[in-house]
Amino acid sequence: MLGREDLVPIADPLHQLQLLAAEVLRIKDIFADKVERLIDWTTEDISEKEEVRAVILAYERALDRCDHVLHGMARLDIDARLARVSEVQAAMLIRVVEAVLDSRELGLDREARILGRTILAQELANVSST
Repeated sequence: MLGREDLVPIADPLHQLQLLAAEVLRIKDIFADKVERLIDWTTEDISEKEEVRAVILAYERALDRCDHVLHGMARLDIDARLARVSEVQAAMLIRVVEAVLDSRELGLDREARILGRTILAQELANVSST
């Protein structure tokens, strides 16, 4: 089936890893809920025993998968990497806006460029504080 799909390269693997972690945690929560709803863990009915066993095994597997994904994220220091990506993007945005303010085509005088930079700094501070 994968051969027939239009696969698209991952542009943001860190974000995709965060989404994967969220999905794994959600699956764990679904199975935890099913374990909580089990009426009897020691049933005599063979089909109910198999259901209890299947739910518990799926829950244990989900716990293991969560442990694996979250430890992997911790080892990769995902939060720090995402923060660095955001810092790089912000620096690029500032350079672009400053280039626009300094452009000959815009024709701003020195005072207008300084005012533009001041407003830019204030707006960035406002955005980062929310």
